[in-house]
Amino acid sequence: MQSEDDEQAIVYYEYLLERDPNNPILLKTIGDCYYRLNDKFSAAEAYWFVFQNNKENAGLASTLVNTLLPLPLDDVLENALEVCDTALIYNPSNKRIIQHKGTALFMDKRYTEADRNSSGSSWDVLKKKCFSGE
Repeated sequence: MQSEDDEQAIVYYEYLLERDPNNPILLKTIGDCYYRLNDKFSAAEAYWFVFQNNKENAGLASTLVNTLLPLPLDDVLENALEVCDTALIYNPSNKRIIQHKGTALFMDKRYTEADRNSSGSSWDVLKKKCFSGE
């Protein structure tokens, strides 16, 4: 039932976008619908578009990075790091964005940078689990 509601909502929201094509709330909501439908590519695309006009929104940056990282794309880590770096300009002490950046660096096998970027956070727990066999 939820998927049918989300599919209908997307149609309705896209209709509304014809009248206000840059509405960040509509675009974010469309991204959320796609995410719930497990269409992560379309969700990431919607979130990316919103982020380009709302770079100071740390919550949106976090949602975008969470959506990007699992995608099997060649440049996904580069894009995720770009989002993190941009978000950190506006929110330099945001722990969630710092953690996301550490995760992306780790996934890119840039372990020293990941460690330097994320020490003192829940990153230490992840690092311990990955390297100590726990």
